This record gives sequence, C-alpha cells and structure tokens, in this order.
Amino acid sequence: MAATRSDRGHQRRPAVGAHAFRVGAHRSGDLDRAGLTRRDLVIPTYAIVLAVVTSLMTCLLGLLFLLIKEERTTGWLQVTVQGPAFVHTTHVPVIHPGTIVDVYARVDYARSLTATAQQ
Repeated sequence: MAATRSDRGHQRRPAVGAHAFRVGAHRSGDLDRAGLTRRDLVIPTYAIVLAVVTSLMTCLLGLLFLLIKEERTTGWLQVTVQGPAFVHTTHVPVIHPGTIVDVYARVDYARSLTATAQQ
C-alpha cells in the first residue's frame, strides 16, 4: 500500500486495517474481521518535559528533544461471526500493532477449529 499525502504535503502512513477482510466461508458460518485502526507519529510527553527543562539550562539546545517521535496505534478491530441463525459482532481495542496480529491469529485459529469440526 503506498503512502498517502495530506493537504500540507507531509507524508503520513496509511491506516492499518482500513478494509474489511473475509476470513473464510464455512458451512456453519462466516468469520469476518475489519480494522478501524490508525497509526500516528507523536512527540511523547517525556520529550516535551525534557525540552522545557533543559532548554532553560542549555540556551535552547534542549529543544532538540522535540525531534523525538513515537508511533502510536489506536482504534478498534471488529470481528463478526455469522451462522445460520445468529450474528455476533465484537470490537477489540487496539493499543499496539501486536494486538492486530494477535486478533487475526485468533480468528484464523477459530476458523481452523470450525473447519475440522465440519469433517
């Protein structure tokens, strides 16, 4: 996926999981997962505090601490299970990129369990 450009010309990363994915169709039901997450580059709080404190002591050289960037992932993953007579949807909060991988692995595991139960 290519990086997109904002109105001001700065590059930003595309949202993680911006599309819905069909995990698999089974005779007993479907499992869907959709991502509503985004990644942002932010200046952490400790960098702002260090910049203010050290810039007073070192003639504004402490402002270099404002160059520190941290990537934060926020949002929700939506997992939907559909069967012949039911539909269940849940939203899983995302606070780390590893959460996305974990949820996708759990959905794939549930899909493999339903496939083996069918046989």
